[in-house]
Amino acid sequence: MEKKIIACLVAIASLCFINTAKADIFVEISDVVTTAGSNVSVNVSASATGGEDLLSVDVPLDFGSPGLGLGTQTGITFLGATAVQNFDNFTTGTNPSSAEDHLQSAIIFSPANAIDLTNPVVLYTLDYAVSSSVAPGTVFDIQFLDGGTLDGNPTSFQVFDSSFTQIPSVAIDGSITIAAVPEPASTTWVLLVGISFVTIRRRS
Repeated sequence: MEKKIIACLVAIASLCFINTAKADIFVEISDVVTTAGSNVSVNVSASATGGEDLLSVDVPLDFGSPGLGLGTQTGITFLGATAVQNFDNFTTGTNPSSAEDHLQSAIIFSPANAIDLTNPVVLYTLDYAVSSSVAPGTVFDIQFLDGGTLDGNPTSFQVFDSSFTQIPSVAIDGSITIAAVPEPASTTWVLLVGISFVTIRRRS
């Protein structure tokens, strides 16, 4: 019985390894912590397991928790997307529906300008303004819509390498978390302790 269990575990592990090995390019939205009343930029980055080149990527995104997009979730405003790399074509568009806000971004390079992903690369940023009224601990999700719908239309997360071949890829969701601003009294106390520590060290 134990041998059968071990054999099953080995088979499952090998399948997981195979699936992981096929994931050549990762497109990841960063997790950012900010405070209420600030502007914040969230990176959308690409990396690869074997130094592949990136030629094109289609990134449909959904802002906010399912059923509660930024159009209905008060306190945060999407300002737009800013290109970091020198794209041959960089198009973005938002299409708010009754329940969600969406961003469809398409990035295309010429084959001669395909990005080398030997090291992780920031492709563009998603820029937001956070209201001063947002409560600490609030989390705004930014999610990929692979296989979902964008205002009723099918969406697809796609990545192409420099030979125009669609390659296996993984999309990693991100978020914006609103942190508490330290109270003035707490900040003053920390500064006083720090100054005292420095003074003691200088005397010794």
